[in-house]
Amino acid sequence: MLLTIPLTDSLEKILRAKALDEGKPIEELAAEWLVSAAVSSGEPDWVDTEYHAQCEADTEPVMSLEEVREMLRKIPGSMTADFIAEREERF
Repeated sequence: MLLTIPLTDSLEKILRAKALDEGKPIEELAAEWLVSAAVSSGEPDWVDTEYHAQCEADTEPVMSLEEVREMLRKIPGSMTADFIAEREERF
C-alpha cells in the first residue's frame, strides 16, 4: 500500500536534512518515524503530562443524573409552565 502525505516546505526541509545526516532516503526515515510513533508506549514527548494531571486534579467530581434531578426538584415552579406563560404573553 502506498501512502502519500503532503508536507509543508519547512517540514520537508527538516526531514530531508535529517535523512541526509543519517544517510537514508527520506521515505525510509519517514516510515521509521511513523512506525516508531505507532508502536511507542506511553505519552509522546510533546504531551505535557504534568499539566494534564493538574487539570484532572482541579476538576470537580461528576454528578450523577439522580443528583441533578434531586437538585432540580428543589427549584419552585415549573419551567414548562413558565414557557407557556411567556408564549401566551407574546400572542
